Amino acid sequence: MATNYKDTLLSILEAIDYNEDKEAFVIEFMNIAQAQALMSLLQTMPFEKQTQAKKEFSALDTSESAKEFVKKYFSDEQVHEVFEEALKHAITNWIEDIGQTLSETQRKNLVSLSQEATVTASQ
Repeated sequence: MATNYKDTLLSILEAIDYNEDKEAFVIEFMNIAQAQALMSLLQTMPFEKQTQAKKEFSALDTSESAKEFVKKYFSDEQVHEVFEEALKHAITNWIEDIGQTLSETQRKNLVSLSQEATVTASQ
C-alpha cells in the first residue's frame, strides 16, 4: 500500500517538475500522514484511554517503540484503513493547494497523470 502511494507521490513530483529532493519530500509527506493517522486513531478511543495513550506515546524514544505502541492499541486493519484515508486526504489537499501555483504545462501533466491512473485503476 505505502509503496503505491510513494510511487504516486513521486509521479506527481515528476509531473510538476519538482526540482528538490523527491525522496526526502515523499518521506516527510508520509511521516506527516502517519502522524495524522495516529491522531485520528487516538480520537476514536474513550477520553480516559486517550489521555493515558498520549502520555505513553510522548514517552517513546524510537520508531520501533512507536510501532509497538500502535499495535498495543489498534488492529492492523484499523491502522491500514486510517493511514490510507490520511494519505488520500493529504494528497488531495496538497494537489488543491499547489494547483493555483502550477503552470499550464504542469497542470496538463497532472491531468494526464490522473487519466493514466484512472485507466490503470479500472483495469
